[in-house]
Amino acid sequence: MSTDELYKEIIEDFKKTGSVKQTATNVGTSLVRAQRVLITEGMWSSPTSEKVRELWDQGKSTQEIADELFLSIKTVQAYLPYTKGYYGSDASPEAKKSRSYREHKKNASRKQVHRTNREEQDMRATVTPLNKGFEEYMKPSPVYRLRLDLTFSELDDAERYILNRFGKAEKGITRDILIPSNLTFHQLHYAIQRAFGWENSHLHHFKLTDKVFNRLTGGSAPQKGNPDSIHDGNIMNWAPYCGTYFRFPSEECDDHYWDDDYNGSVSIRTWLKRKYNTPCIYNGMEEHFIIARKRWEDLYSQVDKVPEPWKPSFAREKTKPELIPFKEADIHTIECALSDCTEILERLPVDGVLSPVFEKLPGKKEINSLLKNRERRYEEMLEKYMFTDDIVYLPDGSMPWEEDYDPILPIAYEIIYEYDYGDSWEVKITCEEVYDIRDASKVYDHDNNEIKDELKDKILDVSTTKKLTCIAADGLNVMDDVGGVYGYLEFLLAFHSGEPEEMDDNRNWAAFQGWTGRKIKPENIL
Repeated sequence: MSTDELYKEIIEDFKKTGSVKQTATNVGTSLVRAQRVLITEGMWSSPTSEKVRELWDQGKSTQEIADELFLSIKTVQAYLPYTKGYYGSDASPEAKKSRSYREHKKNASRKQVHRTNREEQDMRATVTPLNKGFEEYMKPSPVYRLRLDLTFSELDDAERYILNRFGKAEKGITRDILIPSNLTFHQLHYAIQRAFGWENSHLHHFKLTDKVFNRLTGGSAPQKGNPDSIHDGNIMNWAPYCGTYFRFPSEECDDHYWDDDYNGSVSIRTWLKRKYNTPCIYNGMEEHFIIARKRWEDLYSQVDKVPEPWKPSFAREKTKPELIPFKEADIHTIECALSDCTEILERLPVDGVLSPVFEKLPGKKEINSLLKNRERRYEEMLEKYMFTDDIVYLPDGSMPWEEDYDPILPIAYEIIYEYDYGDSWEVKITCEEVYDIRDASKVYDHDNNEIKDELKDKILDVSTTKKLTCIAADGLNVMDDVGGVYGYLEFLLAFHSGEPEEMDDNRNWAAFQGWTGRKIKPENIL
């Protein structure tokens, strides 16, 4: 299914129905997507969408519009028209860069991406899990050596030459970093941002590879050569993982950015460093085990059927999509109706999900036993909480969210980090080595070889201070809003060998983005 086909299908169906909701159901897409297409075409509007569009045309950012109209950023985005680059022909690179740059600088001086209202958070629970979370994080833990590999599809010889010569990359764009094994994925997000030169300006998430995700959820093995794997496992196979490994699927993602509090008082690099070097105690709501599981239970009890995924009109047997019993639907169908089911909970520690490449993964029997225990835990803890309009109370005043810290089992050798869904950056994360500290001063690798000299000192420092460090790097930093991998290659070529005027434009823009073209020593990256 191409986006252009879906775009046209929405328009044609709305001409017949006159109802956004009915059109979304008929074509098998989300209400927000149908609404934005029709807003883009000038076929539908509401008082809110008109106010949003008026402020947008004045050059205000999504954050400024949200503040002025007392809306969430996600709601504002739902009332904005698509750019031509999303459906149909691309906007010019200059227009994209200029708009993205203005938006980024406005947001950087205020808030990063999304942030849940602080007062609302404080109402949601009578006690925060600060002590418990801090104790868990500060416990002695091994040190992981992670390989962060910015992924590329196959590059031709010319593209490889540009990357090698101008991007100063011998084999690729990679970073090797040392982390406490119990570092959270949320902290790792900030470290990845700084390690590759991004500035937390766009959405992101962590996920499993499709092969591992389908294996866990009873789906088919991805077909070789087909990057768009369908998650065809039954949704009921996925359900036990919700709240333990995966987020509840929802387009409302404000809560994911609960601590994005950048205000411009320090440099963005300093702010990022504070985020990954400071104990991260999750203080949002949606990732708590009990919340995610209850969201799932409520959905399952309230929804009987879901529409089958969108198909082009020539491929349909009926005019309207068939309604499928909820419990018989595959994961792909639920993702079309709601959102991605693959997103990993960022409150989890890295060693709770990612296994070192040399260790054996837990078997199916062990995973099933864990999930059954979590189900019993859910039933036990459900009686402890009181839910009122999404506000959570503990009548006995005891510590909330203690079940979040129950140990889980690693399930993958590789995790994928996706950043900026327009530029589509992907970083492959693997754990190449585990260092064990003995007698407070001796360091050993997984083969029991003693580590000495400079590497030993760095490992001991990470273990003691919980501060991350980079020990190896290949390739220059990239940057935000450059157009992904291939946009970056085009930028490098134009930066170094374009027409004089083009070279000047690119150099000025790179300077605004904080990109220098100079290679940074590994020890200075983080």
